[in-house]
Amino acid sequence: SGECTNSFGCFPAWESLPQDGQRPQPEIAGERMSLLLTCRENRCPDILVTSIQAVMQKTISLSNLDRATMSLDVGEDIPLEELTKQLMQRGYHFVPQVTASTEAATRGGIVDVWPPTELYPARIEFFGTQVDSIRSFDPTDQRSFAREENLRIPPASEWESGDIPPSGSLLDALPPTGTWLMIGPESQSQNASVLEEMAKETRATSH
Repeated sequence: SGECTNSFGCFPAWESLPQDGQRPQPEIAGERMSLLLTCRENRCPDILVTSIQAVMQKTISLSNLDRATMSLDVGEDIPLEELTKQLMQRGYHFVPQVTASTEAATRGGIVDVWPPTELYPARIEFFGTQVDSIRSFDPTDQRSFAREENLRIPPASEWESGDIPPSGSLLDALPPTGTWLMIGPESQSQNASVLEEMAKETRATSH
């Protein structure tokens, strides 16, 4: 008795304003998109920790997130070249060896990719045009350590397409029956006002 059965989630804020022209770190974007995808699967956490900054900042729209997120299964038939093309379209950066989030690499019949929503990168091995295996691997020594049956690959960032800033909101993904608990409402309101003024000033100087 007394066991806590509530699920917890986190939706962090960007470290800079999107108008600054700087995109958030892949790890932050990954946490944000992971929460959105979880809610899209009707598995929103019972308790969500976030900030007024994170709520105000735009994120990828749910329609674009749904459209751009692909699911890959062991045994699936997809040419390696097609998977490579789709990863490039989703903003993944191809490098000789994957060592960081949102990177991808190919060699022979293998595609390595590190989705921003995953703790470790994945190694996808092909047998002809069929996905033969999916394994997580350690980016430091490149050794695989766990087999997976499925891999979810979201876009590499929250940007809708190319250089178009995101237009969605966290609120779009949350159930309408939720209850908000605001800690320090006066300071949160002040922070919101400051952020809005900063955004207005940045937009004005960019035109």
